[in-house]
Amino acid sequence: MPVYVALSKLTEEGSKTIKKNPERIKEVNSDIEAMGIKIVSQYALLGQFDFVTILEAPDNDTIVKMSVEIGSRGSVQLQTLPAVPADIISPSLENNRPKRKLKYLTQQRNIFEKKLFLEVFRIRRNNDPFPGMLCP
Repeated sequence: MPVYVALSKLTEEGSKTIKKNPERIKEVNSDIEAMGIKIVSQYALLGQFDFVTILEAPDNDTIVKMSVEIGSRGSVQLQTLPAVPADIISPSLENNRPKRKLKYLTQQRNIFEKKLFLEVFRIRRNNDPFPGMLCP
């Protein structure tokens, strides 16, 4: 399934809700999964966004519906992006892209998640002045 990255920023109302009921995060995640979207991983962030969530969904339409549904509640602002493994870019430019197997894509997703985690850790550790930006 295609992979997406959702960057979430809580509104004032959303922050109050999470403070009163931290379990609300799990409830919203259950709502998202009920829409046919798999939550691969989720991290709390310091900086411009409050959460980053790695998602797998069957198509863009499913992600758009989720973004509208969750965003319309007024507790969070979402920015959802499709994620493509970087190593696919070079072969596709050469029109020589080999067929990818599911196992390979899963390995690439795991590598991506580890790099994302390490970047978040680096930002926290170094007190990066641009914590919302992921640097290569």
